[in-house]
Amino acid sequence: MYSRNSGARARHRSPVLFFLAMAASAAALLPVPASARENTVSKEALSAMEEGLPGSRHAPEKYDLSRIRKRGIGRGLNFYSPAKERALGQELARQLDQDDRVLQDPAVDAYLARIAQRLVQNSDAQPPLTIKVVLDDNVNAVTLPGGFIYLNSGAILAAVNEAQLAAVIAHEIAHVESRHTTRNSSKQGLVDGALTATHFLPGPVAYILQKLRPILLLRIRRNSEREADLLGMEYQYAAGYDVREFPAFLQKVQREDGESTCAGMAFPTCRERIRNIELGAQRFLPTREQSIVNTAEFDGVRTRLVELTSQQ
Repeated sequence: MYSRNSGARARHRSPVLFFLAMAASAAALLPVPASARENTVSKEALSAMEEGLPGSRHAPEKYDLSRIRKRGIGRGLNFYSPAKERALGQELARQLDQDDRVLQDPAVDAYLARIAQRLVQNSDAQPPLTIKVVLDDNVNAVTLPGGFIYLNSGAILAAVNEAQLAAVIAHEIAHVESRHTTRNSSKQGLVDGALTATHFLPGPVAYILQKLRPILLLRIRRNSEREADLLGMEYQYAAGYDVREFPAFLQKVQREDGESTCAGMAFPTCRERIRNIELGAQRFLPTREQSIVNTAEFDGVRTRLVELTSQQ
């Protein structure tokens, strides 16, 4: 989890919030800054290309903007049916909604719902979606299975315009449509099941294979973030927003928070993410003269959130 910590609020963080933040960590917005692992950027970028990101032979079909809703996004190994996934998300959302920091403000909720709906209408799966705000200074979001997004107020306040906020929401929608939470859980189950058989192998072989587990799981999580970045970028573009504001948001938060936002090595570096987004935009998105950057409505909602958070 990557956060701008607030000590007073951290003491009141519920067990449900803590569990969800850990279980849905694939939804985290911020990566480990490049300075922490700058010597590995080129290797990670190469790995990304192998998984269908910019430069890959698989990229044109998967990220062909003209094939939105026909690209099979979200398909693949998954032990959860869509109905089971939705039911799981509903139960987790029911628990999370009991936290008194989940904002109940009709104006803010309606505004975010309009942005989310605009993005969903220009996305692949067009799932049912619920988006709510949690009054928390941490620049983060939690995406639950089945289309439940909880966006921290800190992430909204970190954005300087609506295009940046749309980029954050589009990234989370991409996680929903790719079914990353349940697909990654299914892959982890497959890995753990396969490694169970290593107990029958000679000691050194079993030891080496067990050590590979965290590497495999790390690769799965990082690739989910890479995929969500590029799909989110395309949804943002298709909805009419300026996609240059996506890397601008990442650069701004990294510049302001530096390494205080780090929580480990689980996500691609900022440098890699920005590079992939910029390369993806150059390769997959047609140029256009006008895009949405900001609206007066965003400014009004942001001011409203400043007032609400100051009362906490």
